[in-house]
Amino acid sequence: MKKQSFIAAVLLLLSIQANAVVISLDDQETDGAAFNILPFNNTDTREVLGISFSFFFEALSPSWASDLVVEIAHLDSNNFYQIGTQEFGCTDFGVECEFDLGWLDDSGVFEASGTLSLDPGTIADGSGEWEILIAESFDDDGVDGVFLDGSFVEVIQGERAIPASAPATALLFMFAGLSLVARKRLS
Repeated sequence: MKKQSFIAAVLLLLSIQANAVVISLDDQETDGAAFNILPFNNTDTREVLGISFSFFFEALSPSWASDLVVEIAHLDSNNFYQIGTQEFGCTDFGVECEFDLGWLDDSGVFEASGTLSLDPGTIADGSGEWEILIAESFDDDGVDGVFLDGSFVEVIQGERAIPASAPATALLFMFAGLSLVARKRLS
């Protein structure tokens, strides 16, 4: 039991210290006639490690789910990330999707989730103005789709863990093993 506790403590020390800003997309509508823009201000100054999402989206007939594009933008650093179906929505807007949903040219309920991991230093300071832009690349009459309950975008911020070098890790485990052997002999 003590060995498991020690290993858990080491893993805890090596883990990333991260928090997230979660923006709900529940009941947000898409309409090809106009973008739906959700601005928000983030006060966390730590580095952005990634952007994750979970979409439950209903494309209303005659609209197709493949026409949806969601853009997450950090305006202060001029970084933009698109999530959509590359062959249709993203191509129609002339952008490349960072995450290709691969949704069909069909109406109905679709779901997807994923994470965009950012390279170190991409957004070193995540504070400031952000926006989520919800776009539909084809305009049908009225509302083209709606995000269902449980849909969100999450901005993950924190400090990256400094990877332990192989010799340091080996030394750490050697000392742990020696202390367990010494403890057995003393008892």
